[in-house]
Amino acid sequence: MDIDTKKLKRLTLIDMERQLLNDGDGSYRREILQEIARYQQWIKERIAIGLVPEEFSVYEKLKNALESAHEMIINFK
Repeated sequence: MDIDTKKLKRLTLIDMERQLLNDGDGSYRREILQEIARYQQWIKERIAIGLVPEEFSVYEKLKNALESAHEMIINFK
């Protein structure tokens, strides 16, 4: 899976919080969680291919950041 960085949206944390607070039907939360899941899968595939130690360290940090983002979105109230 290739990530098309041109399609990435710039979103501030305040904008995301505002949208989550106004997300009555949960569709925005689901959208964000789906995006996180896509990135997690992409990271998992990259790690499985095999990386040099420097790359592995970066991808491991990205993996941890995505796990934290997932938990933050799940627990946001």
